Amino acid sequence: MKLKEDEPDWASKVKMPKVEELEKQISKEKKTIAEANEKIRQLTHEKTEMEKHKKLLWTYDKPLEYAVRDAFILLGFTEIRAGRSKELEDWVIDFKTTKEYVHGVMEVKGSEKRTSMENMNQCHKWVNQYRVKEKEKVLGIFLPNQFRREELPDSKKRLHFEPNEIEFAKDFKICVLPTVELFNAVKYVLQGNKLPREENEKRILEADAICKLI
Repeated sequence: MKLKEDEPDWASKVKMPKVEELEKQISKEKKTIAEANEKIRQLTHEKTEMEKHKKLLWTYDKPLEYAVRDAFILLGFTEIRAGRSKELEDWVIDFKTTKEYVHGVMEVKGSEKRTSMENMNQCHKWVNQYRVKEKEKVLGIFLPNQFRREELPDSKKRLHFEPNEIEFAKDFKICVLPTVELFNAVKYVLQGNKLPREENEKRILEADAICKLI
């Protein structure tokens, strides 16, 4: 049986041809690999940050809520925050271009079929609570992701609302911002176009029921 034997200390002092040059090349290659790995890490993170916005098109519940938050941050609403509690409105933004409303309060809803009048009315309830309890005038923003499992080209269903829903939104000043429209705005910005927060806020405030940001 062969025994594995450690090299004696003095053996390291024995110089072999080209070893020093090879060590330098190895060190250089390791540095190149480390730089490449860091670049890959950065690119992977950027790719993940881009692709996460697709959740606006197909998710519901908390994942959809977080996707809405991330989209609003990208569009300049960096102050977006959670509502009064997890049982109440999903997100709150502060209006900076008007004195008519203090905040925008959001109700986010994903559905495999249509969202309902009840969902929209829930948004209106938050508005009333702010008016009565908080003594603040706020704008309700309803963000539906309906027919969320259907392919994106069939966007007519995603953007269709019944006449009574449109009338309700107009009567009670509810801004209906479908998450597919929010996605379109995000994609527009990620393509390198400018879409200032002030413009986004203006479209939300002036929406005649259904809001389009681009």
